[in-house]
Amino acid sequence: MDDLRNQSAFWSKLGFCYNPPRFGKDGRLIAFYDRESCIRYHRQMYDAGIRFHSSLLFSGWVADGVYDYTETDRTLEAIFSCGPDLRYLPRIKLDVPLNWGKNHPEDLLVYYDGPRDAENIRALVDTPRHDILGYDADGVFVPGFKDDRINRGGVISNQSFASEQWKRDASETLRRLIRHIEDGPWGDRIAGYHISYGICGETCMWGGFLGSCHYGDYGIRTREAFFDWGMREYGSLEALRRAWNAPDLSRGNIEPPAPDVREGFTEDPERFFRQAPEDRVCIDYEKFMNDRNADALETFGKVAKESSGGKPVGAFYGYYMNLPRSGCNGHLAYERILNSPYIDFIAAPAGYFRRGPGEPGGEQVCAQSINRKKLFLDELDNRTPLSADPIGRADTMEAAASVLWREFCKNMMYGSNFWWMDLHGGWFDSPEILNEIGRIEQIAEKIRRKTPEPVAEVLMVTDENGFYAIRPHRELHRSLLVDSPAEIRLCGTPVDHFRWHDLLEMEDLSRYRCIFFMNQFCISPEEWRKIRKKFRHDAHFCWHYAPGIRNPEFNLSNVADLCGMSLNEYELPGRELHGAGGNLPAAAVPSPEGADYPHFCIGRQPGMETLAVYDDACAAASVFHDGHWNTLIAEPVLTYPYYREIMKRAGVAFYAPENTAVYADNRFFAVFSREKMEFPLPAVVHEGDFECVSGKEVQNQYSRLKMEAQDARFFLHT
Repeated sequence: MDDLRNQSAFWSKLGFCYNPPRFGKDGRLIAFYDRESCIRYHRQMYDAGIRFHSSLLFSGWVADGVYDYTETDRTLEAIFSCGPDLRYLPRIKLDVPLNWGKNHPEDLLVYYDGPRDAENIRALVDTPRHDILGYDADGVFVPGFKDDRINRGGVISNQSFASEQWKRDASETLRRLIRHIEDGPWGDRIAGYHISYGICGETCMWGGFLGSCHYGDYGIRTREAFFDWGMREYGSLEALRRAWNAPDLSRGNIEPPAPDVREGFTEDPERFFRQAPEDRVCIDYEKFMNDRNADALETFGKVAKESSGGKPVGAFYGYYMNLPRSGCNGHLAYERILNSPYIDFIAAPAGYFRRGPGEPGGEQVCAQSINRKKLFLDELDNRTPLSADPIGRADTMEAAASVLWREFCKNMMYGSNFWWMDLHGGWFDSPEILNEIGRIEQIAEKIRRKTPEPVAEVLMVTDENGFYAIRPHRELHRSLLVDSPAEIRLCGTPVDHFRWHDLLEMEDLSRYRCIFFMNQFCISPEEWRKIRKKFRHDAHFCWHYAPGIRNPEFNLSNVADLCGMSLNEYELPGRELHGAGGNLPAAAVPSPEGADYPHFCIGRQPGMETLAVYDDACAAASVFHDGHWNTLIAEPVLTYPYYREIMKRAGVAFYAPENTAVYADNRFFAVFSREKMEFPLPAVVHEGDFECVSGKEVQNQYSRLKMEAQDARFFLHT
């Protein structure tokens, strides 16, 4: 694991082929990369000091039971030509070839509006009604490539994650490939194996990002496996029928719940929080999907470890911070994966929201939680000015440098590692950018030699199990787990992030003065009593939306039992929240578009202070003291001035003004500005510290820090 833990990596699209494999008129596998350009990019990064490299590597699985390693070997020869001591982490996709579906129609994923019998499924394989990408598109998007296959309106897709046949055949594919690599000339330079399958190779279920009719798997193997799972869970057919409100249920007639039953937007709190009798099967279906995905990951991880002599194995997983449908996509089995002996690292792309210059950045996963037991590898999918894709792009070299430093600092603070990603080719093909990366890598080497000690006094807590308690809702998810965390991180102080389950295992939480609970809808009072004792007596707890509303059953009174303040159902009369006095901003905070989820207001009571109100003056955020300070945010759309005020009341130490993101530990202090500003250097910066972005040592006269908009400063402590 030393390579993976202590060396930054570089990833290019070398080896990027059509998946599932398709062949051109010349009979060759369709590939989307320029071999010579990719070799040049890898050599550039090698010269910048990066010895750990990664890319896609074709599995060789060209047809059902047929293997050809011609393309595989071309990629291996190319990557190892880039440097004599280069180490390589291949990413291997294990999705089925197209003719596999013809031979195994029972093992394919079928959408809700697709056929239910094997012959009609078989008839659609490799036709326009076969969604081979897992999402609607006018073909594979690669700059410079024009796909001749439109991929829209499919009703079947590729392998079902519940298919045992797929796991057997993919395991054989993986076993053969690893032996081919390990027995070849470069086996001792392979650092580990990155297992990949599903949408974009990210272990997400086919169709999981699409509209409602593409939300789930209604194929033959999934229906059978779901029934079998239910029998194991409930012990008898009679108990299963009661639980799923299906008196005539059998293995022959089972049908997973329809998409609109699982997701349909509703402003009825009981339905939204899945309290109705018909909601039990929806919760179970998502738990089943998570079990199936975890089964596949562990199966392939075990094969890879056994075949490679125990080399590190990992996969993309755990995207609940960016993926509202994490339950159905199978990305919630954190405890199982983090405790698996067959998985060593988890990877994910950097968060795709709030990641531009001046923003705090973020992850799609709970990185610090992963790093407690495994290693998180952050895929830095951050576009530089050389990217043709404008989404999330830094348009100037100065802005790009700020983003590069921020992503580096974020990962150093959280104990993660990362790879610089060049998705479409040439993102770093500039002496200026390569020089900046070379400077970052020199600092990284120094930082990694020191033992980190955390300093954050602010903690953000999320709970993957909260997804089972609500219907997926894009706007609420964005407010709770994307925008609110970003605003919390813009308060000028470092912020830690762990899961609820971590708090049960961590012994000492006394460092934290202000704790933000983001989506704790299901809270066991016994667990909360254990956790609460670990915090300092004057800790300030800040709860979002409807904390503990299922305990275990839905009841609004559960919220008051948890935080001392009551929630009432509320029909949103306007779209804005307003500060309720003091130092809070007078400017209105709008609710998001499409906010058709249940809304709440806070019942007024003696001793309660209101921080924010709706247009009609009903309380939307309030503070109450019941032995501990509690803040309840009923409408989760507050901005950084509100959060900074809450932190200030908790006695949090600030390193920089509001509207800045700070990453820090005992080894460094880094600050990233959204606007032009000047402020005193914080006390953690001492004379002799080195400011790495400007290349200046801190002197006595260096008492104030001047920053431009979207600027970066990184102080390395001596």
